[in-house]
Amino acid sequence: MQAAERFIGGLTEAFERGASVVRMTSAPSYRSALQKSLRLLEWQPENRWPLVVVDGTPEVEAIKTQLEGEVEALATGLAEEGIVLPAASRPDPPADPLGEARALYDDHELGRGVATAHLGLHLGLAAERVVAGAGDYIDGLGLVLLPPANLGAVPEDVHRYAQLVAHLSRVAIAAPKLRLMAYDPGEGLAEVAPLVVPFAIDEAALQRYLEEAAEQAHEATADRPVAGVAGSNGAGGGARLSPTQRREVEEDLGRKLPSDDVAATLRTALFAAGRQMSEGAFSEAAQGLRAAAMLCRLSALPAEEVVVSLAAGSAWLSAQEQERALIAFAEARRLAVKYGLGVALQIQAHLGTGGVHLMAQAWSDADAAYAQALAAAEGGDEKNDDAAVPVALVVELWRLRAHCAAEQSAWDAAVGHAEAALATAEARVESPVALEATTLAYLVDQLGPRLEAAGRGREADVIRARWEALRFEVLGSHLSGSKVMGAEKEAGGR
Repeated sequence: MQAAERFIGGLTEAFERGASVVRMTSAPSYRSALQKSLRLLEWQPENRWPLVVVDGTPEVEAIKTQLEGEVEALATGLAEEGIVLPAASRPDPPADPLGEARALYDDHELGRGVATAHLGLHLGLAAERVVAGAGDYIDGLGLVLLPPANLGAVPEDVHRYAQLVAHLSRVAIAAPKLRLMAYDPGEGLAEVAPLVVPFAIDEAALQRYLEEAAEQAHEATADRPVAGVAGSNGAGGGARLSPTQRREVEEDLGRKLPSDDVAATLRTALFAAGRQMSEGAFSEAAQGLRAAAMLCRLSALPAEEVVVSLAAGSAWLSAQEQERALIAFAEARRLAVKYGLGVALQIQAHLGTGGVHLMAQAWSDADAAYAQALAAAEGGDEKNDDAAVPVALVVELWRLRAHCAAEQSAWDAAVGHAEAALATAEARVESPVALEATTLAYLVDQLGPRLEAAGRGREADVIRARWEALRFEVLGSHLSGSKVMGAEKEAGGR
């Protein structure tokens, strides 16, 4: 959360100081976290800049289409609140479209250049339209470009993206009601957008913090008895749980507590494995985790063994040792079922198994694993009848099944799985933040074009329509709730 707060703070500071264009950077693995942070920024009560987030390879026509669709959706939502935007107007053509195009593109790409110039005009008009009708609530529009993290693998794509950002930067600087936030997968935008706001997690600091916290916790519990904290009457000095207290705690928890020595050994092994993973030494980390799992087994600690086995499976997968990863995940699943440790651990094991098959492009095997995970989720949690599997996880499982079906050209199944994901969200999602935590947008964006290419455009349209309807319903409920809370607060003030 600190990384998100720093990122949001950096964007806020940049814009408060008058910036119109910001280049965003992150490690490839943190791109999705950066995107969620942007959504978190957008849903802050004090935010007055709705965002148009273009997730994927930025093509001019796709950006224009999405812009028009989202502004119309915003207009519809505002109209329900009694706020009417002026009618959309068509931009005048550029005075010298070929001249502007040649300033950005080679002669054989002048068509792209002209389209880019028109897009800039559309952006400026859209921002002015929104502010003209809702200026009491909205200060402008923010355009977010989020190309894939692997965009840098194709130099031509990087070059075209930089050209697009260069032109849109000039548009944003000239249009006070428009902001541009462009994600830079590499360093391709350093010259055209020099102001950078990074999304970064200090992994070394995080590792030090965890180690220090664990050591402090160990020292604290060595000097005083703490209910629920593992302790023995062995060496180490200080007060410990008495045998009677220990039995009572274990009965309350429904599991055995590790001794101090075992707990300390496990902490050391897990921290070492985490450091090795961060350094790319995946095989070494997996070997250490395997030894830790054996220690858990010898100490009769099945819950801890399941967790460590899941971590070992992930390490083996990162090391490209797929067979060993499958063995680790299967063992974790077996133990979770045998000892009745709840569905959450079973689902994680099925997800791990599916991930191994997904990497090997064994689509039917991956689908079977995700189907088993969904079956476990729908079966409930025998450890806690009130515990519901997070809706984002259920949606992701359906998305993964839709992906596996699409890879096999099983379009009926793909559509069915996508509809199940939407139905899950329609039944359980109640806030914009919860909706953004799901992968529904990614599902719709990825599956829609594939259905159209397969001649199933009507079904793609239905899925998109359901997604947009869900977004508006959730947003409308959120806005209505905010207005009620605001009215209550104002009444209370009086």
